[in-house]
Amino acid sequence: VTLLPHGYQEKSYWLHLHADIGAARCRVKLPVTWGTFDWKKTPLGPLKLAVQVDSVNPSTVLGASSRILSLRPALVLSNASTDDYIELDFGEENPVSLPPEGSHVRHRQRSNAKIKGLPSKIALSKHDIRLRFRPADRIPDLWSGIVVCKEKAAGSTPFTLHYQDGQQASLRQIRLTLSVESEADQGKVNPEVWSVEVAPISGALAVTFKKGSEFNAVNRATKGKATMTIFPRSINGVVGSFVVDPGSEMDYGWAQPSHDARERSVYVEVALPGEKACKKVVKIRDVRKTQTQQIRVRDASFVLETIRQFERSSLVLLDEGCRQALVSSFKVEVNLRQLGISLVQEIQEPCELLFVHLADSYFFYKNSDADTEDWTLEVQKVQVDCQKVGRMEGKIKLNKALPAVILANHGNGGNP
Repeated sequence: VTLLPHGYQEKSYWLHLHADIGAARCRVKLPVTWGTFDWKKTPLGPLKLAVQVDSVNPSTVLGASSRILSLRPALVLSNASTDDYIELDFGEENPVSLPPEGSHVRHRQRSNAKIKGLPSKIALSKHDIRLRFRPADRIPDLWSGIVVCKEKAAGSTPFTLHYQDGQQASLRQIRLTLSVESEADQGKVNPEVWSVEVAPISGALAVTFKKGSEFNAVNRATKGKATMTIFPRSINGVVGSFVVDPGSEMDYGWAQPSHDARERSVYVEVALPGEKACKKVVKIRDVRKTQTQQIRVRDASFVLETIRQFERSSLVLLDEGCRQALVSSFKVEVNLRQLGISLVQEIQEPCELLFVHLADSYFFYKNSDADTEDWTLEVQKVQVDCQKVGRMEGKIKLNKALPAVILANHGNGGNP
C-alpha cells in the first residue's frame, strides 16, 4: 500500500519486489480505479496481481490531493469448513492442500495438463483457471466437477462429489432405468454436497469452498409414505441422485453444474412403496423459478412446488390440499422526505457537476411464492441543478458555483 500524487494516471511507475531469494522490478501504468497485470519474471515465479486505486480524504494527509494504491493477489481460494481439509487439483503433479479456515494464493495461469473428468461441453478460454476439489479424507476417486474461476461464474454453485467414471444418462435412458436406479439408491448414503462461491472484487477473485447448498428438497407428503428422489441434470447428463424420505429434507447439488448458472434442472421421481410400487417422473427445467405441478401416483395426489426465498430455492413435495401452509411473502416499504445526490468529478480538479434533489419519495416492493412481484416508485418533486464552475451561460463565463436548474418537476398529489 502506498500513496500516489495528484495526476498519477498520466505517468508510469516502477514497482520493486524484494524477497529473501532475490529482487525484481517492472514498469507499469496505473489504472484510474482498478485493473490487473501479470508480472512474469520475479524470484517467486510469475505473479498475477490486482491493482486498486482509491481516493484519500485530504484532511488525513494535511490537505494534499492524493490517492492510495493497493496490490493484492488476483485469485485467493479459501476453505470455509472448520473441520475438513480440502485438496485442490489444478491438473498438476501434486494437489494443493487447504487446511480448515485456510487460504491459498494462486498466481499461475491454468495448467496445460488435462484434469480428469473435464466435460467437453465446458467452454474455457486460455485465461480461465480450472480445478476440481474434494475433502482430503474421502475416497481417493471421489471428486467434484470442474470449477472455473472467472467473473462470469460469480455467485454460489453447488457441486456433488462423485466418481469421475460415473455413468451419464440421456432423457430416454432415464425414463427406462430411473426405477432401477432409485431402488439401488435406497441403501446408499446420499452424495455429499459442497458449494463454491466466486466473488469478483475490483479485478480480484475470492473463491470460497463450504459445505451445503442453497438448493434443498423437502418431503412433507404423508399419503402412502411417498418417497421423493432428485436426479440433478448436469451438463453431460445425470450423475447421482438424492433420496428424500417422508418428513425429511436435504441439500442437493449437481455433478457438473453450468458455471454461467443457465442450467439448474432436475428430474423428480415420486414413488409409493408396496408389492406393486408405483412411480411418477417429472422434469423441472429451472428449480429457481416458482412453479407448481400436480402429480398423481396410484390413488394418491401430490403437489410439487419450487419456492424461492432470498437466495435459497426449495423443492417441496406436499399432499394435495396442503399448499396454503407454504404461502409466504416478502415486502419492503421505504419513505424518504428529502434525498440529495451529488455527481462529483475527480479528474482533473475535484468539483461538483450535478446536484439531484428528490422530495417525498416512496418505494414499495413485494413478492410471494405465487411467482409475482410488485414494484412501485413515486417521486413527488425532483430537481437537477448544474453546479459546474466555469461553465458558459450564453456569452457569460461563470467563475462561481452558481446553480442552474436544468430539470424540475414539482408534482401535486401524485400528478406530474
